[in-house]
Amino acid sequence: ITNLSGDLALALGVENVRIAPIPDKISTVGIEVPNKVVSAVCLRDIIDSPAFRNAKSKLSFAVGKDIGGNCIIGNIAKLPHMLIAGTTGAGKSELLRSLVVGMAAGASPAHLSFALVDYKGGATFDACAALPHVVGVITDLDDQLAERALRSLHAELRRREGILREHGATDLATLRARAPQVLLPRLVVVIDEFAALVAEQPTFLHALVDVAQRGRSLGVHLLLATQRPSGVINDNIRANTNLRLALRLQDTADAIDVVGAP
Repeated sequence: ITNLSGDLALALGVENVRIAPIPDKISTVGIEVPNKVVSAVCLRDIIDSPAFRNAKSKLSFAVGKDIGGNCIIGNIAKLPHMLIAGTTGAGKSELLRSLVVGMAAGASPAHLSFALVDYKGGATFDACAALPHVVGVITDLDDQLAERALRSLHAELRRREGILREHGATDLATLRARAPQVLLPRLVVVIDEFAALVAEQPTFLHALVDVAQRGRSLGVHLLLATQRPSGVINDNIRANTNLRLALRLQDTADAIDVVGAP
């Protein structure tokens, strides 16, 4: 059936259609047809929506809207890590900025902070650098700077482990309950073009997996973004990224690497 997607798109006069099995439905597929008139999804509309304003968690953030126009609200504490893939022009940089702003809109710097890493040295995070939540912006990573960044990140993990151990807590939620006077904000490390970084510095991937595994209970979250995920997304990355988003990609193999479906 999926081989008929091109014929269906041609018959319907649209750029493409998506055919995929419907979860929990036996022998049933769904056909997604793009709207002829594209509607813009504004971040402000989601932040001002009742769904966002009435969210119980202070760590809620704006994701977008579903096909029914309902706001999609995420929770940083439940992620714990994210993976985004999209080719040039797919809107990956805009999505990253929107996620950072959406997270910052729902939490104060006392509850949330960001470390922003742009490996290619572009202007992806320039608009976010002035946020009070941002503790650092790193661009143009070379070997020495990457090593320093990893050492700093591991030092932060050890610091957090020491604080939790000191108060007999196993995770951040328990720490807040036992010692509310201890301010330990969640840290979201956003890395754009991480696949290119890993390609030039293979040891970086092992370090990221270690951070992902240890960071679950320590309030450290990874948001990884790349243009070409093929060959970089391994089982360890998939196991630690509960939220994976695939924008427009160059081929179906990239989509399968990210979300497990074309």
